[in-house]
Amino acid sequence: MRRIGVSVEVYKTAPRADAESIFRPFSPEERGELEHKVAQFYDVFLTRVASGRKMSKADVDAVGQGRVWTGEQALDRKLVDEIGGLRQAIALARQLGHVSDHGPIQELPPPDTSLLGRLLGIDGIKDSTPASMSLLPSQFLDLVRALAPFVAHTSDIPLALMEMTPVDP
Repeated sequence: MRRIGVSVEVYKTAPRADAESIFRPFSPEERGELEHKVAQFYDVFLTRVASGRKMSKADVDAVGQGRVWTGEQALDRKLVDEIGGLRQAIALARQLGHVSDHGPIQELPPPDTSLLGRLLGIDGIKDSTPASMSLLPSQFLDLVRALAPFVAHTSDIPLALMEMTPVDP
């Protein structure tokens, strides 16, 4: 950072207030505290998985340890009941919750997307994505631009507030 002329000046309200700063390494005490927090989070994770999978924490830990498993591997290790995707999960949730097949679903938090993402039905495409416009055939670009105001903003949320100024007749 110094090479490009950036310097940092630190003002703290507590001794570890800047513990996670990207501008300096952890002190030995901070590293120890971070390791303690990670161990606490991992213990909560083990407890929840063990409870949900009806396994002992030791058994969960034996297959866990931060490894990532494919669906088949997770099934072999009793970490999942079956292999499926979002559709299967929603169908099972509907069944267990006694919700009709056509009941509405509300996704929270709402997916972060753009007009183009909405039109294409692909969440995560943002307007700032350089390649996003190349996904559409050129003849649709004008249509997308024309429809933008109607899809980008909901009618119940104000985009700007303006003071009322009386006008003398």
